[in-house]
Amino acid sequence: MVRALLIAIAASALWLGSTSAEAGDQKPPLLFGTDVSLVQVPVFVSGRDGGAVAGLSPKDFSVEEDGRPVEIVSFRYIDTTASESQDEIRQSSAARRRFLLLFDKSFTDPAGLARAQKAAKEFVLEHLAESDLAAVATFDFLRGIRLVANFTEDRRVLEHAIRTLGIPSLSKISDPLAIAADFQATDLRRERGTESSSTPQELLTSILSVLVRQMQGAEEQAYRNRVRILLDGLEELGVSLRRIPGRKQILYFSTGFNSTLLAGQEATEQRRMSEAIVAGRIWEVDGSLRFGDASFRGEVDEALSSLVRSDSVVHSIDLSGLGTAEGYAQLPREAQPSRDASGRESLALIAGQTGGRFFKDANDLGPVLREMADLTSRYYVLGVQPRESRPDGGFRKLRVKVKPKGLRLSHRPGFFARSAEPERSPTLERQFEAAELLVSASDARSPVDSLPFRVLIIPVPTDTGRQSLGVVVQMPRSSLGDSAGSLELFGYAIARSGEIEDHFAHFLRLEAALPDATADARGLSFAGRFDVPPGDYTLKFLAQREGGGAATRFFEVTVPERPASAGFLLPPLFGDNPRAWVQLDLKGRSEGGLPLKLEAGGEAFLPRTDLSVRPGRKERLLLVAYDPKTARDPAVDVDIRSALSDDSGKRFPPGAIVVEKVIHDADGRRSYVLGFTPESVPPGDYTLRIQLGEAGTVLQSYTRLKVLPRGVADSR
Repeated sequence: MVRALLIAIAASALWLGSTSAEAGDQKPPLLFGTDVSLVQVPVFVSGRDGGAVAGLSPKDFSVEEDGRPVEIVSFRYIDTTASESQDEIRQSSAARRRFLLLFDKSFTDPAGLARAQKAAKEFVLEHLAESDLAAVATFDFLRGIRLVANFTEDRRVLEHAIRTLGIPSLSKISDPLAIAADFQATDLRRERGTESSSTPQELLTSILSVLVRQMQGAEEQAYRNRVRILLDGLEELGVSLRRIPGRKQILYFSTGFNSTLLAGQEATEQRRMSEAIVAGRIWEVDGSLRFGDASFRGEVDEALSSLVRSDSVVHSIDLSGLGTAEGYAQLPREAQPSRDASGRESLALIAGQTGGRFFKDANDLGPVLREMADLTSRYYVLGVQPRESRPDGGFRKLRVKVKPKGLRLSHRPGFFARSAEPERSPTLERQFEAAELLVSASDARSPVDSLPFRVLIIPVPTDTGRQSLGVVVQMPRSSLGDSAGSLELFGYAIARSGEIEDHFAHFLRLEAALPDATADARGLSFAGRFDVPPGDYTLKFLAQREGGGAATRFFEVTVPERPASAGFLLPPLFGDNPRAWVQLDLKGRSEGGLPLKLEAGGEAFLPRTDLSVRPGRKERLLLVAYDPKTARDPAVDVDIRSALSDDSGKRFPPGAIVVEKVIHDADGRRSYVLGFTPESVPPGDYTLRIQLGEAGTVLQSYTRLKVLPRGVADSR
């Protein structure tokens, strides 16, 4: 008997029970989320030697909100180095470590940047835990802060983002959420075969173009404007990260900006200004440079405060290092006798004011990043119940204390209570939040279902190294609302390793809920596909509307290896009225639409995502079969049998099935259009199994369906 290709699909739980910790040795459940009903506070505790402190209990901590004590309702010690805890940590958004690698292309040079890229690549490939998330961003004063790769587990995407730093001619990251890349089989081998010390010419040109503009506009005001662009970018970054749970570790690779803008001039310049004052040449004295610009310092404080309030810590990594002067200045050694380290004070300020570390005097950045990974690998997460809610959605200060003496604490300074009306998010914030919904939507405290839709997965076997998964997404009219705006639909096929094997993104502008010509349509029906190698996958879907409203759907699937030219029987597909939906193709790396053409009775067959039936109501089913033994014989006898069972395995009479039409395709596939009238069985969830016998060959498949009470109306 030739077995059909079967893919087990089970919806991932979006809701988990929330219970308090029980007494005894039983582990308390992980309770993490961003809703103000439970605020998670990652707390890093270090001893006198700077190492992480283990062995503390909830009784050793106390937490205050705006100066008043609040109760600790959940507690967990997190050790990201423990391999057995990785799956558990993944289920808790606030417990996951998040690293944002920020490369400064304006206040550094190609040599320093190349060292940073080499060390960062080693960091993400060798020193991150399985549950860790990382992102890559760049800054230059021409474009501000740009996200190259969003927070993701896919190390291939991170490695590629670090190498290319978002240069359009090099980057293969076309995904609008920046969590997936369009890799070919040889892409990463080619990148890894490149010498680690080399810099792509396109990237070198990009950096040098910034340096040329710096030289052309060397006036103090122009330089000050470039620093302000950096500060604006850091402030926006803080705002954009504020709703991403957990601590964000920002690794800032730069040589910093000249600190005289903050602290006044260096000693030699101070002496020159003093001589000018004594000689009466007051016009030569710039007070803002001599003593620092107070208003400018205020802008710095505001930008860094934005990062602190989002629970983001900036670790400044000085790229001037101990290297040769000509490496930094792009000048011969004799042209610059000393190294320019004028930006170190600004780097120290950024790190110190956000609670991070300042690393300097290092040509080899590998040990620096390894130390960073170790410093953040062990910590506590305290869940606290906030006091009464406030409608203003304002910032609430948190203070954590530890009873044992001599210990140092680092924790988030507070949280934002969510306002009743969602705010309009800047582009960067929308990117972060959309990716967060996909990365951590399994968080029990953060259900996402304000824009309902249904998904049907159709496995379509092929004779190639990649198997196809057809995708049908149907969004009912009631989900779309009446206001105009954009609709965004994303889909990702994520392997167990965290690598994204395929993805799609679809953007639709709705002037109204639906066009006038389709005023009677029930909604939107999208058709697309994933092409993936055999393996275990999580399929993640996100839909969101401009101005608010989002929903996620997760499915666990197994794609088995398929022997060449083996037979298959697709799962039974329930038909819908093609004229009742506005149909659109989802285009990914492959062509848009389903991986196979579905027809019934001379017209296109639209699979239904709502797999509910009612006893006594006739349904239309489509079976698609292929068997190389019978593909060339159109006159074989056909034997179709069905069985219906509940989750306990108990069998029920499935109902009457009749063959209405048989369609023979040129490639040997057969499509059977069936009429199916369910029997009267108790309402509930069932498995419908179909067995197809052709000339001694038997193929099998199944589908899940829900039986409704007789006479109860459904969504159709």
